[in-house]
Amino acid sequence: MPSVDEDAIRAELAAILATFGKADVSRRLLTYLVESHLRDKVPRETDIALDVFNRDSSFDGAHDAVVRVAVRALRQKLDEFYHQAGRYRPLRLTVPRGGYRLTVLPAASNPAGHAADPASHPAPDPAPERAPETRETSRRPVLVALGALLLASLLLNAWALRHRAGAPAARPPARAAAQSSPIWQPLLASDRPLTIVLGDLLLFPNPTADPGRIQLVRDARINTAEQLRAYLAARGEVPAGAPGTQVETTLVPKSVAYGLVDVLPVVQGDGRRPIEVQILDELRIDDLRTHDVLFIGPLVRIGPLADALFRGSRYVFHYEDEPRRLKDSQSGREFAPSPGRRENANDYGLFASFRGETGNRIMVFASVGSDLGLLPLMRRMTAANGLDELRARLTADGREPLPDQFEALLSVTGYYRTDLSAELIEAHARPVAAQASASASSRNAP
Repeated sequence: MPSVDEDAIRAELAAILATFGKADVSRRLLTYLVESHLRDKVPRETDIALDVFNRDSSFDGAHDAVVRVAVRALRQKLDEFYHQAGRYRPLRLTVPRGGYRLTVLPAASNPAGHAADPASHPAPDPAPERAPETRETSRRPVLVALGALLLASLLLNAWALRHRAGAPAARPPARAAAQSSPIWQPLLASDRPLTIVLGDLLLFPNPTADPGRIQLVRDARINTAEQLRAYLAARGEVPAGAPGTQVETTLVPKSVAYGLVDVLPVVQGDGRRPIEVQILDELRIDDLRTHDVLFIGPLVRIGPLADALFRGSRYVFHYEDEPRRLKDSQSGREFAPSPGRRENANDYGLFASFRGETGNRIMVFASVGSDLGLLPLMRRMTAANGLDELRARLTADGREPLPDQFEALLSVTGYYRTDLSAELIEAHARPVAAQASASASSRNAP
């Protein structure tokens, strides 16, 4: 396992990729090598050819030099980066000649850093090597992780409450741009209380032979208590735990927590508006009528908001099929995240802003498949360039002002948990007539 902190390595990767421009081959290759390093895996030439360049099992490096050529080009780009934009970076990512193992070194250990000018930039003493880290955290009982998440949730709520009555802090440029954007104005201008709903994932106990141990299970096909009960009834199984105890719990995905961090600075405004953060399982149904609502999470966990979202949408969500997919009911086009391997992944993010049945504002940030589709969506919809692009698309027919109700779909491609590209592919006005009775049934409700 690498001795350098994983977050530091990912930060270094992001800094390098930001300078690669449209060099898609180098971007894919470096991301793959970083992920292999983090998994303590040394990739072979054949592995890279299959996973990065989509060669088949007949690949023969003696007759196809695609990997060697790409690695040489990557080495050159890394050298250029560390002699120019990255000369003061704390780490150095290199691919030593003679193999495909990525090496991560402190800046002073790599001659590509300040060694070119030792007089003006004397190298500091090398930092003492950290003891190799382990994945012990991931092997701890799931309940410990859940406790940490609950603590994080309490801290976030405390942070929001503490800032609610205080003086507004200086806004970062991106957040200031979001707060002045007409995309966000309908929500920010409201004087209703705001409830931020986090789409948590369902976990349930799995029967075990050890009566003193509970094993929690996550099944992507089971996302509500009703689905869990139906599943157990069909199989004649009883969940672990004493009678009368809770038979399921929930987990907040990391992408949802990161999305909350993006959104909170935007919605706080002058700090006088009541803001509450709730996980989906704790959402009070009355809040859907009396509060403005902002949802962050996967579509499979949108729960009672599904009726309001899809009643005025041109999309239909097929959540019972694998892979899950959205279908454009007008064009017939389908949008399905890639199943199976995470190395070559694509996903979609759905953004919608519309009115609830009492005229309250509802905003939805949702991924169709995995975490991959949510984070780029949140970044785009809180950044000036993404908001400007959406506004231009929604007013492309010359219609001003912006439609009061609208939705947009984002396509994301990536390797493992790293998104490499994101594209706004569709944006539409939603019909005002969508404000129908909440009692209408929805074929889209997960």
